[in-house]
Amino acid sequence: MRFHGAISALLLVASHYTCACPTQIDEREAAAHLSPILKGRDVTINTYDYVPTNGPLTWHKTPGNGLCKSGTRQSPILLGNEIHQTGVGAVQFSAPNAAGKLEHKGTGIEVKEVKGTLKYAARTYELDNFHFHTPSEHRIHKEHYPVEMHMVHRDTNGNNTLVLGFVIQLSTKQYSSLPHVALAKVGQISPGQHVMTTTLQFDEIAYYTSHQRFYSYGGSLTTPPCTQDIQWLVGTEPLHMDVGTYNALKHAVKYNSRIIQNSPGSTNVIQLAC
Repeated sequence: MRFHGAISALLLVASHYTCACPTQIDEREAAAHLSPILKGRDVTINTYDYVPTNGPLTWHKTPGNGLCKSGTRQSPILLGNEIHQTGVGAVQFSAPNAAGKLEHKGTGIEVKEVKGTLKYAARTYELDNFHFHTPSEHRIHKEHYPVEMHMVHRDTNGNNTLVLGFVIQLSTKQYSSLPHVALAKVGQISPGQHVMTTTLQFDEIAYYTSHQRFYSYGGSLTTPPCTQDIQWLVGTEPLHMDVGTYNALKHAVKYNSRIIQNSPGSTNVIQLAC
């Protein structure tokens, strides 16, 4: 079948890039070997949490977070046949292979100081950061995944945000290079600390965007202040992660997934619960 052929090709390319070794060390990566961790000096720890008293059901009580309760286009949502899918090749992504800054924000693990360009619907966006949620925030056909990676992009004038999302499945046979390398040092840092990654390879992501479809909808940030008018593109097929990397991420962030929200344009789930 064409579908299985495309997936096989994707996995073949993924394994190629996973095994590839960088020919030279990024300057920031070299500096990281000399002073790998800066303790608590420049990483802001998140003030929100995912526990009953300071979690998604109470975020709206903090001034400025009203949309978390009143917004009618909130994320994450259930993804399935009723959600529009892009055509193959509608999303174009490219990024140079380079080191990034891995930050421990308490309830989040984020990679910053990365560059990349995404083109979609006649608009160009620049990569700002990518981060991880466990378990996945979006669910595909009601199924949740162990991890979800969000690659946050902003357009050239800074007024529009697009999030490129990927659910991640566990595997004992393969892993996707970008999350694997990005999280390799996550066990070395505590909240408020950062460390430079080794060279991040974006080739697999670029290949995926040109060969797969994405669920496309208008939603919100999944963290406070729950800002709306966010363009979401979530991959229809999962990336892969090894169990060791998953356990290290889970140990670092514990649990950082917002509850599923209502269909775009419908009453906020918190209001429905009340």
